[in-house]
Amino acid sequence: MENLKVKANLQRGTEYVGGHLTIDDKGLYFHPHALNVQTEDLFVAADLLVSVDKGMTLGIVPNGVKVRTSTDEFFFVVSKRKNVLKTITDLIASVKK
Repeated sequence: MENLKVKANLQRGTEYVGGHLTIDDKGLYFHPHALNVQTEDLFVAADLLVSVDKGMTLGIVPNGVKVRTSTDEFFFVVSKRKNVLKTITDLIASVKK
């Protein structure tokens, strides 16, 4: 699987935390910029991923991705949404083999 790194914002409560989302065969890594209030990294292991769907910011802007595990849901605003969706879908499929 090819790694993908894109600019992204992760919704944490009411804040959209800016940073980068990296997807590789181990899972999803979100690394926030230092200027955010919330600066904790996020890692979601590939074997925990259940689904990925398109999402919309403010219900109208088609630039989001919803990632679900069995216990959590994460909403990312991403650049290159089509590539992100395909990469995560492929990752989920590869883990389920």
